[in-house]
Amino acid sequence: MLRADVYRPGGPGPWPVLLSRLPYGKQIPMMTVMLDPLAAARRGFMVVIQDTRGRFASEGEWEPFTYVESDGYDTVRWAAALPGSNGSVGMIGDSYFGNTQWMAALSKPPELKAIAPMITWSDPEDGLWTRGGAIELGLTVPWSLLQGADTLMRRHSTDLDGLVSGITGLVQDFDGLANGGYGELPAGRFPAFARHDLPELGYERSRREPEWAASGRVAGRHDEVDLPTFQVGGWYDIFSQGTLDNFTAMRRAGRSATLVMGPWTHTNWRHVVGDVNFGFGAHSDFMGMRGRLADMQFDWFRRTIGDLLPAPQRPDRGSGGRCGGERVHLRAPRGPRDQGMERRPGRNPANEGCPGGHAGPPRHPGRGRFRGGEACRHASGGRHRIRPL
Repeated sequence: MLRADVYRPGGPGPWPVLLSRLPYGKQIPMMTVMLDPLAAARRGFMVVIQDTRGRFASEGEWEPFTYVESDGYDTVRWAAALPGSNGSVGMIGDSYFGNTQWMAALSKPPELKAIAPMITWSDPEDGLWTRGGAIELGLTVPWSLLQGADTLMRRHSTDLDGLVSGITGLVQDFDGLANGGYGELPAGRFPAFARHDLPELGYERSRREPEWAASGRVAGRHDEVDLPTFQVGGWYDIFSQGTLDNFTAMRRAGRSATLVMGPWTHTNWRHVVGDVNFGFGAHSDFMGMRGRLADMQFDWFRRTIGDLLPAPQRPDRGSGGRCGGERVHLRAPRGPRDQGMERRPGRNPANEGCPGGHAGPPRHPGRGRFRGGEACRHASGGRHRIRPL
């Protein structure tokens, strides 16, 4: 059973749903940077944030990418049937949970109306597992070890000694990568993964099972995604080429596609990258003094899934973003390349039934079911400018 946190706006529905599915835990700071549930609820969206299969609050076995498409299908259908939903779902998130959007879209749940993937790949052989034919050890190894912490905590949940021993060994392997860990690389499985019996990002499995590699691949399938997309990338991001490839492929397929590119890295959305200051307007909270990137996304979702939305409950900050076949480019100068909750007095009929577990729609044959539950929440620069090209 997969578990999600559900946030509802105050006031009457129905509301469109913004969904994010991630393997990193619902409390990580990156989650609220990408999607602040309270801010979204104030704009009139119901928000659903879900741990993917086998991660944190969700049950099952953790196998990166294996169930992303089928679980995405079921989750979208379940979210659309939540009390208070208007039946339309949009998805948002970055990196791994940018890919969960693409794979859900490929599964074609009828309620999914728009996706907003950020800094994510198109082909896992270009930046995720390999780059130019070389193994991306600098991503594959630390990522897999970091995700292993939750795996070991689940495995040793009733064995404190085993947990302490496992986590201690994992930390030692992580800290020792630069001084010998990478040097252990054999022709087969990476030794640290074998020592801790951990799932890895997917490079090794993709070599053993070439047909499985399609589990995380978007490249070559864009014409199957008949949805508008709002894509965001960084010029210094590890998946910058994948973002551009996804956007251009959607345009070639005749789909409505919007692109925002800024001088950002994979984890840095500010205006300073390394020792280069691109000007205050390059910060994602200012976007050339036209507003916050998050507000641009909310405005776009209002047009794509929020046909029944009332006016925002507070004045917009004016992003100026537009949708529909438009590229928005944040130019860079020459140089080196607690979950929010708002409680309202009185009885809100939309909140009835929580946290007792929401029953989803009929299951798709052969796929799991989902429900909410104990985790439900009710939440009532410079010379560089952003411009359409």
